[in-house]
Amino acid sequence: MLTFERTWDLGLVQRILTDPAVWPNVGDDFAPPREEWTPSDDPRIWYVLAIEGSRPVGLFMFLPRSTVLWEAHVAFPFTRKRRSRGVNIAAGALAWMLENSTAERIIAEIPECNLLAVRLAEKVMRRFAVNEKSFKKGGALRDLVLFGLSKGEYICRV
Repeated sequence: MLTFERTWDLGLVQRILTDPAVWPNVGDDFAPPREEWTPSDDPRIWYVLAIEGSRPVGLFMFLPRSTVLWEAHVAFPFTRKRRSRGVNIAAGALAWMLENSTAERIIAEIPECNLLAVRLAEKVMRRFAVNEKSFKKGGALRDLVLFGLSKGEYICRV
């Protein structure tokens, strides 16, 4: 059974996000070295674990832009055999956050070069804009693809 819960275990958050398989997609060219990065302990940030059995299968970080607008980031700490499982986990986390926080709208800004994340977002959110040349990765300026989901418009296209 898949469940979601807010976590304050910053050690676990750090282990998931600095995993060598996850880290290349975490930041931009200005991120610190993986070994030096630590998660923020700001209590306004919600770190949400997707848990199956007793094992984390997804980590979501929600940053408040305002009381009602939150920004989402996602990491999958373990390789999934079926991509559709990632869609179900992401859709569940978004629904959980909209039901358990003050969020009325959740957005994501995804570098166009992160094709897996863009494809995932296309299945659980609505694409609404592109912020051109606003993210530097690999020495090049990249577009950010903007996605959003408002309370009451759950989307899941597997």
